[in-house]
Amino acid sequence: MLAATVFAIGSLACEEKATQIRLEGRQITSLEIRSEATDAIEEAHIRRLIASRPGTRYRQDRIDGDLKALYESGLASDVRIFGEPDGQATRVVAELALRPGFASPGFVGNTAYSDRKLAKVTGLTPRGELTSDLLDEAARRIEVFYRANGHERVSVSHRGEAIFVIDEGE
Repeated sequence: MLAATVFAIGSLACEEKATQIRLEGRQITSLEIRSEATDAIEEAHIRRLIASRPGTRYRQDRIDGDLKALYESGLASDVRIFGEPDGQATRVVAELALRPGFASPGFVGNTAYSDRKLAKVTGLTPRGELTSDLLDEAARRIEVFYRANGHERVSVSHRGEAIFVIDEGE
């Protein structure tokens, strides 16, 4: 009985390895994202983090890098990426459980700098931790940035989930 169980487990491992070997080096035809991404922007951000894209070759080391990039982004609490045969090519599937939190900071009243630039200044990460202290620190960073660039009378407050209200003082 034990020998049969060991044989069955060994057979499954060999099948899994054989599937990996058959996919390695194949052309990737599509990338499917399975997550509860709240909007097209968030899905586009996820796609930018994944190097295994249509038109590239399926490589396990690239998949490992994709996993690392998604975890390090702070967006996902759980990630699974795998390939599925698609004729002579491969379809890549990324399944993500996203961290609870906000999608990205929002800004009201800013004319001197873009939302994208100010989002970088805040240091906040999408779906990252969001506390009152972090929001206060992010508002302070925005004020320091503005003042360093000649906007001495700037004031920044925040409301709700990472919405920053900026009075550029002009």
